[in-house]
Amino acid sequence: MELLVMGVLPSGVHPGYAAWHCGAIEMLMVTVAMRNRIGLAWLGIGLFALADFTGSMIHRLTIIDGLAMVLTPLMWVGIANAVSVVLRRCVDQAEVYSSQERESAERLARENARRLAQTEWAKDLERATAPLLKKIASGKLSSGDITECVLLEAELRDQIRGRALATPEVVRAARAARARGARVDIFDDRGADLPPAVREEASAQLITALNDARVGWIKGRALPAGSPTAVTVLAYGDTPDDERFLEIKEP
Repeated sequence: MELLVMGVLPSGVHPGYAAWHCGAIEMLMVTVAMRNRIGLAWLGIGLFALADFTGSMIHRLTIIDGLAMVLTPLMWVGIANAVSVVLRRCVDQAEVYSSQERESAERLARENARRLAQTEWAKDLERATAPLLKKIASGKLSSGDITECVLLEAELRDQIRGRALATPEVVRAARAARARGARVDIFDDRGADLPPAVREEASAQLITALNDARVGWIKGRALPAGSPTAVTVLAYGDTPDDERFLEIKEP
């Protein structure tokens, strides 16, 4: 456009409206700048300004006339650049605010979930322990009540120390195994949630070992996060045939 129009402009006089191409190129570069192609817009308007000012000198215009042909397009691209920067900053700030809002909402949700879980656990704890605590307070405990106290204490310990491994099914199986005379230890040293597939497999393997146990010792442990092995299950009894050791790897 620049070369074609410059090739037919008169020499020695300011072209006036005949220099319409300046405004057309200006709008093209403003559009490019507003579409966040700032470098490309300045490259284009810079090449235009160089070509147009050189053409004005070749057409024997004064320096003032030559500058008048290019200053307005340069100014408008500068304005478009400034507007684009402001808009981009506004978009960045909006994204930051949205991210902070999401983080705040997630934090509140986690706190509410933790508070709800604590409340429900406290209610379950009260329902489970209140009858036995009343009997202890009254001093009227039978041998069966003492056994029940021991089993309940071990069950609560599993829920506290076992965390991810202490699913309701595992806790029930561990209680039944202790009632048959087996020793059970369940530990969660991971410090993070187990992957669902690992948790399901570990629960199934623990339940199998606990259901098979009559005597001996069953140990389930979730290893710290980052370990090659996620969960280990160890079971042994009076004979070598009762021994079982299983490692569950991270997926």
